[in-house]
Amino acid sequence: MRRRSKPNIVGELIRLRMKALGKENDYLEAVVKNHWAEIVGRAIDRETENMYFLKNLLYVKIRTPMLKPTLISLKEQYKKLVNEFVNNEFIDGIVFY
Repeated sequence: MRRRSKPNIVGELIRLRMKALGKENDYLEAVVKNHWAEIVGRAIDRETENMYFLKNLLYVKIRTPMLKPTLISLKEQYKKLVNEFVNNEFIDGIVFY
């Protein structure tokens, strides 16, 4: 997985504006959805069918049922990756279903 090497100034300005409008969570949701492959890797991204956010949890639908137990065991690591990517304690957990 690649990490961003330097802050995205434009993205940070948009984030600050959305925060001022009370819409920071909407912005962070869009960032996570748009960069999911970068956050978790292409292999996991290919197995993801759908995702949504509800009450500080990220719900991710997985295509292959056999992969679900592995992802559930790694959900804390993925939560950490998401929060690090957006530089915020944005989600409290991930539910793979």
